[in-house]
Amino acid sequence: MEQIRSFHNYITDPYLFTNLRERAHSHIMDNMNFTSLFKLLCFGILFFYVGSLYVKGNAAKHGRISSRSDPYRAIEYNNNYGPSNDKVEEWKRNQWTEWVYQLDDDWKEFNAQIDEEKRAWVEEKEGDWVMFLKSLLDKWMHFNPNLDEEYKTDVLSKSESWDERQWKMWISTEGKELLEADLKKWFTNNEVIYCKWTMDEWNEWKNEKIKDWVTTEWKANEDQYWSKYDDATAQTLSTAERSQWFTWKERIYKEGIEWKNWIAIKESRYVNSNWNSWSEWKNEKRLEFNEWIELFVEKWIRQKQWLLWNEEKKGFDIQQRTVTSGYTLSSSASSPPLSISESVDTESVNAEAQTKKSEEDSTTQVVVPEALPSTSMSISAPVLENSSSA
Repeated sequence: MEQIRSFHNYITDPYLFTNLRERAHSHIMDNMNFTSLFKLLCFGILFFYVGSLYVKGNAAKHGRISSRSDPYRAIEYNNNYGPSNDKVEEWKRNQWTEWVYQLDDDWKEFNAQIDEEKRAWVEEKEGDWVMFLKSLLDKWMHFNPNLDEEYKTDVLSKSESWDERQWKMWISTEGKELLEADLKKWFTNNEVIYCKWTMDEWNEWKNEKIKDWVTTEWKANEDQYWSKYDDATAQTLSTAERSQWFTWKERIYKEGIEWKNWIAIKESRYVNSNWNSWSEWKNEKRLEFNEWIELFVEKWIRQKQWLLWNEEKKGFDIQQRTVTSGYTLSSSASSPPLSISESVDTESVNAEAQTKKSEEDSTTQVVVPEALPSTSMSISAPVLENSSSA
């Protein structure tokens, strides 16, 4: 009965529904807070994990891109990060193009430097040219015992009985040709020096430039990586690697062709420019020499220089006979060695030669060429006085 009364009071309580609603709300909120907290925790763990993967992947990708943006770092192969192979290949082609552009600028600087050095070389050769003409003057105004051997001729042997007319004819024809041979030899020697110097400079420059390119770090590493394979061993590579190997091979082939074409064009211009500079200078000297040789031959004839040649030849022959005779006597085993003065009366020989020379001088004056006055030529070379001053 008591239980019935309590139940009756419970259900008739005006706050019954209010209390039930508050309890239900409280229970629901407790359950919701636990579930939300659990879900939030799971979401946080998931977010942290995904974020870690993203940061790690982004860092790896950034590292690969940086390695391809820096020409002094190696290209890494077989990676799963970074830009596509097409992008990498485009970057490599651009590196070559930029290098060729810079090469053109370097070529201009090199050419300007060579032009300066060529001008200095020509200025130095001006002095050598003057000395060359002076050496010709000294050489051809005097007897040369090696004339026949040096020029492959027989003028010394056949000229012993020549008269004045024959000597004049010889110096005006064959003699001039021998002087021309001296000029040609001098030009050739200097041309060899000039061409060798300019080509050595060019070869050194171009070799240094291509060396700079192939030793660039990323380029050297790439070549070292792929050069291990040939057409046969490349078949052992994966499809992707084999494709990269063919791409590399095609690219370096194109670079080689472009380099050879660039070199051929620049070398042609370089050689032609150098040759034109040399030819211009040589032609100027050729004109000067033509004037010089005419004056030389004129004075050689006017001074009857062959008389001096003959006298010097006689003195040379006497000296040779004296030396030969003295050597023969000193080498004899049958008698004590004799001195040259005992075997040959050199004083009487010299006196006889001097007497004969004085007799010839009384009729013909022989003049040893003095320092020659300058003419209208542009250089201060030894030249000969005009016939009007004779």
